Amino acid sequence: MSRCSTMKHDAAPCTGIQMPTTKHRITINLSDNEYGQLAALAEVHDVSMSWIGQRAIAAFLEHERAEALQLPLSFARRHGAFKWQEPQ
Repeated sequence: MSRCSTMKHDAAPCTGIQMPTTKHRITINLSDNEYGQLAALAEVHDVSMSWIGQRAIAAFLEHERAEALQLPLSFARRHGAFKWQEPQ
């Protein structure tokens, strides 16, 4: 941990100790329609749009990880992990 030396305009007041963070921020562009749908969803469920976005990204990454675990047929053939036999 390090001591606070400056305070950002949107930061909490410095308490003398700056806690390390593992959070990262990104910026995305949405169409008016996507933004409206996201805002409505957040309001209905009483959550922030960023919370919905974080959950959507986490679900997408999990889906991609699960898909990567399934060896594609072409990859398996190239690496000798699969031997195709023509039906007799």
